[in-house]
Amino acid sequence: MNYYFVFLITEYLKRKKEFRDEQIRIATENHTLQTCDCCCDDQLLNDDMINCDNNHRFCLTCIRSYIENGFLSNGECFFTCLNPSCKYEYSTSLMGHLLAPTLFSRLLTKVQLEELRRANIPNFEQCKFCTFGTIIDDPNVRIFRCLNQECLKETCRTCGEPNHIPLRCDEVEKKDELDMRT
Repeated sequence: MNYYFVFLITEYLKRKKEFRDEQIRIATENHTLQTCDCCCDDQLLNDDMINCDNNHRFCLTCIRSYIENGFLSNGECFFTCLNPSCKYEYSTSLMGHLLAPTLFSRLLTKVQLEELRRANIPNFEQCKFCTFGTIIDDPNVRIFRCLNQECLKETCRTCGEPNHIPLRCDEVEKKDELDMRT
């Protein structure tokens, strides 16, 4: 990397830290420093904080960690206030502001799927291999055809196995049975 760019980046980071230190000094003099109700960091500025509708205040770092860990570890996609007695739900736009774009995109997909599941739409079916879903009103349609260009798999609507027409479901050797024999 060019030494000049390294110098510029170093100078930028140095000035950014100096600016923050000055902001904290001013906030200390004005008695406006904030304290996170989770990590108890008491050197926070107003811009470092998020409060829910019930005025529970937490720092951006704690909320980001809470959302990232809940999603990556437990597959959660809806997040209520960090205060256990509060039912306030953090907004999707807040999550978009806090999370890395790739993680936020994955979270949004999960949110959409969960909202579809909660909607309990009659005859809605989802591909077993991806996130594509559609409504199939005709009970005589035996095959689910995924229209996601990255998937395009066909599965039997009765047994969930890959398309096996003209065989009946009971004539198809299940993957588990095949694995046991080999």
